[in-house]
Amino acid sequence: MIVRCEQVREAISARLDGEVEGVAPAALAEHLDGCAECRLWQERAHEVTRTTRLGLARPPALRPDALVAGVLAHSRPPRRPTPFTWARLGLVLVGSAQAVVALPLLVAGRDHGSPEHVAHEMGAFAMALAVGFVLAAWKPERARGMHALVGAAAVLLVVTAALDLAHGRTDLGDEAPHLLAVAGWLLLAWLASATPSPVTTANRSRVPRRAELRHRRRHAGAGVAARLAPQRPARAGGEGQRRAG
Repeated sequence: MIVRCEQVREAISARLDGEVEGVAPAALAEHLDGCAECRLWQERAHEVTRTTRLGLARPPALRPDALVAGVLAHSRPPRRPTPFTWARLGLVLVGSAQAVVALPLLVAGRDHGSPEHVAHEMGAFAMALAVGFVLAAWKPERARGMHALVGAAAVLLVVTAALDLAHGRTDLGDEAPHLLAVAGWLLLAWLASATPSPVTTANRSRVPRRAELRHRRRHAGAGVAARLAPQRPARAGGEGQRRAG
């Protein structure tokens, strides 16, 4: 059986890969005995296969601790709560506590002997503060428009509570819930300062200032005047020379 070199080399490659050779072993051996080029090709194929298999079995170049350090360097660290997040969470807690304090006033209308109508109004005011605190925690940009009003209410509550305590008309336990309004106001003020303004510097830079507008108007007026001014016809050079002569 006569086989060509291409068939022999394909058979050698199949034998190295553990596949079906496609050529009879006797014919393959007979061809290799008489073909020096195929014998050289077989030796090189054996060398390449051996080098490849030994290369796969080599240990990794990096040590295990270096591999772990590389993975940790490219991994995202766990997110920790920021002060902004803590402030929002604090507003939720203050709003919830304010709602618990306001609910008996709003529903039962009882506030240490106060008329039912007055108790309902105080409960509605306290519940409005609770809703405002939770809303600002949900959308922090709302804190910018709320902290001034809540601050005024908190200051007035503290002043009236101090006067009533000084005259013995109430005790510290009854006035302690007003501290929730003060805490909510402080958190709102912090959120308002930490939240970027809706009018950014980029937007403000697009609005031209007065000096810039005047400068533009002057240049625009000068350009219009130059375009409207009558232009004198240019005289020929020869005619001017003759009159000069």
